[in-house]
Parts: sequence; C-alpha cells; structure tokens
Amino acid sequence: MPTPRLTVLVPDLFGGGAGRFASELTIALGKRVALDLALFEDAINYPYDGSLYVLSEMHSRGLDRLALLRHLGEVTARFFVLRRRSRPDTVLSLTAYANFVNVLTRARGQRVVVSSRTNERIGNPGPMGAIVRGLVRTLYRRADLVTAVSHGARAELVEHFGVDPERALTLYSALPLERLRAQGSDPLDDDLASIFDRPVVVSVGRLNPEKGSWPLVRAFAATCAPGARLLILGRGIYAKELPERARGLGLSVYAADEPDHPDGPAEACDVVFAGFRARPVRYVARSTVFALPSRWEGLPMALLEALAVGAVCVASDCRYGPREILAPDTDWRIETSTPERVEHGILMPVPSPGLAPPEAPLDAAERAWAETLAEVLADEPLRRHYRARALARSEDFHVDRLLPAWEEALFGAPLSGASRTAPRAR
Repeated sequence: MPTPRLTVLVPDLFGGGAGRFASELTIALGKRVALDLALFEDAINYPYDGSLYVLSEMHSRGLDRLALLRHLGEVTARFFVLRRRSRPDTVLSLTAYANFVNVLTRARGQRVVVSSRTNERIGNPGPMGAIVRGLVRTLYRRADLVTAVSHGARAELVEHFGVDPERALTLYSALPLERLRAQGSDPLDDDLASIFDRPVVVSVGRLNPEKGSWPLVRAFAATCAPGARLLILGRGIYAKELPERARGLGLSVYAADEPDHPDGPAEACDVVFAGFRARPVRYVARSTVFALPSRWEGLPMALLEALAVGAVCVASDCRYGPREILAPDTDWRIETSTPERVEHGILMPVPSPGLAPPEAPLDAAERAWAETLAEVLADEPLRRHYRARALARSEDFHVDRLLPAWEEALFGAPLSGASRTAPRAR
C-alpha cells in the first residue's frame, strides 16, 4: 500500500486549542504518512512534524474586516495552488476559516475532512458571526466528512446547520500525556516563580467574553479563602480592562503586560494576570484548583490538559465539552444550575454574560462559584480524590488510544492496527 499523503490546514500553531491539537496530530502521524502542514501565517509556538508552508506574510490579529477578507483571499489562492502541486490524498482543516478554505479549494480525488472545534451556533459572535454561520451552513455540507470535538458540537452541526448525520462524526482531541506531564515540572518564569507559596486558583484562556474571566475574578474576591491567589494565563480584548476592574474589588493586582506594577511583584498580589505564557501546563500542574468559567466551548483543551497533570478541576457546565469530559456517564444535554460534584471534577453554573460593575452584588452563578472555590480550597481530602480522578480520566484521551479513530476518518482505515475503545460519553 502506498504511503498516504496528508495536508493539515490550520490558521496557526500559536495559542489556541486547534493549534495544540494540530501540533500533536502531525507529530503522531509524521512518521507514517507523507505530511504537509499549511498555516495561514507564521505564528508558531508548538512543535510539529512534516513540511511547513506559510500561506501569508500578513498576521490576522487586529485586522479590520476588509483587511481580514484580503488576508483570507490570499490564503485561499495560495492554498489552491499548494494542494494541486502536492496532491494529497486527504486535506484536514481545523477551525471555521480553515474549513472554508479547504472546501472552496477542493480538488478532484482529494478527501476533504473539516474539523469543527467550537459550538458553531453561538461560538462566532461579533459582526462577522452571521457571515461565518452562513458559510458553515453552506460549505460544511460539501465536505466528505465533518468531525466535531464533542457530541454536543456534532448535534449543533446536524440540527442547526443541516450537516448530514451520516457524514458527521465525533472525534475527541488527543493528548500527549507523557509530554504534558514532563512539561508540568518545567521551571516557572522568573516573575512568577514565587507565587505558589500559597494556595492558587489557576485559569487558562483568552481574556475574551466567552471565557468568563471577570465573573471568576468577582467570585474569587468573595471566597473568603485567606491567603489564596488567582492566576489567569492568557491575553485578549479585556487585557487592559480586567486588572483595573479587579483593583476596584479591593484586590492587589499584578498584570504582566502593564508597563509598571503599582501593587508590587506577583508574589505580593492577590490576582495575577500573567498574559501569554508558553507551556501553561507547568502552572496548572502546581495549582490548588483549576477553574474553567467558560460561557461556551467545543471541547476545552485547557481542561483536558489540566486532567493530564492531575489538577482539581472546577468547570462551568457550558455547551459543550466539560460535562462530556468530567461526567461521561451523564447525558451531555444536561446543563446544571447548581454546583454538581461529578466523577472527575465539579461542574458549575455557566457565568452570566457582560461585565458587571465591581460594586454590583454577585449573581447566583457567581455566588455558587465563590462558595465552591472556598469549599475546595479548604478540603484537602476532596482535592486528593479529584486529583486521582483527573489522572485516571486523562488516560481516555491518550493519543495512542484516539489516533486509530483519526486515521480511519482521514484514510478509511487505521494505519497502526485496530481501533481501541473510545472514551465514554453518552
């Protein structure tokens, strides 16, 4: 049998879950297939395997709508040429814009597999959201296979976007467990090296509306957990606003991206906004509690990676992913309105949208988060229980376990033997 040829198309390998998964997939497949990796732009923070192609010299962050459309046009034109020159058997794309380019440039005899990484119905806010949703509805139907990262995300594609259920498949993201656990012991950056001298709640995610960072800060301020600290890793549109709002709650704040630090170094502050940090799992591994307060997800890689290093996970029961990860024997359609201690962590009410003023009273979800964080921070036997459950659950997402299913989706059959049992989820 000739060696299969695969092209993986993804916007970048910088900071998101799609880039992290593309990194792992190319490394896992690179020795068994002829592999090309095509990026929209030269933004690389993760390792990879295969021949690299960068489709544009322009960086998309901060572009206005017209410039973004020009950028996408350039990417589409160059990828059209690339796939006809390299002639892959299969093109796999990750995230909506890459999926659009994959379908629009398809060539005869090439299998088109698109991977939806979020809740497509509510995960595309902003002025481009309606356009993106329209393109999902129009273009995803033309793919040979549409993969979704969770059962909930797949259901959205079938029920709201008309994707043929026979060509829609749930495939979970795979974890390089050994590498993640090794990274968990890596040294910390100098400015954060001393912050784990007391209990720390760690959260990883963009400082954008969907990630719920501000309700988490408000809940943390009300925990009444003496000596605890909150560490948030990530950048986003609220990067300048949230530190000032946190100070409005009476918290001392260290923001790594601020030019000066009026409240002192990180180890002297209640809340640390660390900005982007390579290998965030090294901070998660040292956490007392890992918090994921998202308003929506597809299958949060940050939560999967937290399990991999044995973190105690407290996550919003948002649509979709956290329930499938932490409570695989329950119905993924459920969304709790009260804290729920489940098999592998604690599921929480989804935070309310918007940025409440610092002086506003906590709403019901924020009160629940505050009470639960305080309980978990004070209960070492509970944390010990959930650390063990996290490590056990992470084994279900080991790359060796999930890779055969991905190979079958991409090439029609596993390249490395029969498929193993998939992770549990109803």
